[in-house]
Amino acid sequence: MINNLEKTKFIEDGFIVLKKVIPEKVINKINSFMTKERVLLESLMMDKGINLKEITFNDLDKINRNFPNDTKDYYKNIVSGNFPKKVKGDKIFNELFRFSKFQNKIKSLLNSDKLFMHIYPSPRHISKKNNLSIVPLHSDSQYNPHLKNFITVWVPINAFNKKMGGILILPKSHRTHKIKSKIRKDGLWFESTTKIPEKLKYFNMSKGDVMVMNQDLIHSSMKNSSNEIRFSIDARFFGNKFHSTKHFLNLQTGVISKNTIN
Repeated sequence: MINNLEKTKFIEDGFIVLKKVIPEKVINKINSFMTKERVLLESLMMDKGINLKEITFNDLDKINRNFPNDTKDYYKNIVSGNFPKKVKGDKIFNELFRFSKFQNKIKSLLNSDKLFMHIYPSPRHISKKNNLSIVPLHSDSQYNPHLKNFITVWVPINAFNKKMGGILILPKSHRTHKIKSKIRKDGLWFESTTKIPEKLKYFNMSKGDVMVMNQDLIHSSMKNSSNEIRFSIDARFFGNKFHSTKHFLNLQTGVISKNTIN
């Protein structure tokens, strides 16, 4: 369970890092799976004339100019560091969140005796200096209008350090700032039109750690300056007082539902 000090800190700061709530052997298993799937994507994209290890904005232009309209979003999703839906839907990712230590802490933060997860979680693969993968300042509520009163759980699959990058956050911003955004010209991400003068903060994280964020906390992602591929997963959770207009997983029963909580 979350103790009162941790819960108060989460409410005030809008985030908390929970240490070692997922077994490292599970993280390593998922790391192996994502590494294998990433190799398959590299081969797929190389056949299309795009080197996934050295992504530039020219590759995005190439997709927009030369790829069939009904495939553009699929390939733009890949070059921006996202896995395809087929990979996102693999049941291996559900293993991350089945542990009682993790679930009890998240339920406590949500003030709920039940736990539900939006389908699908978002596994990501970020290559060195892939600027297309950098998500500008935003809050997750901007990207998830189908959810109400949720929290985001971000899971590093590698042991992250500042060279590998990760997430930059602005503590307490869920209470102090309202960010305005517009869709960026390339269509990949929201782009903030609000200037944030404060310096964002970075936290090193180890395997098994997770960062939990309020839906309105302002944050952004960083570029990867290391020689490793940065793997991570982010997922949205809500309790039994709320619902989603899209599909979600009932973590008590393992059943995928829509709209109605059973």
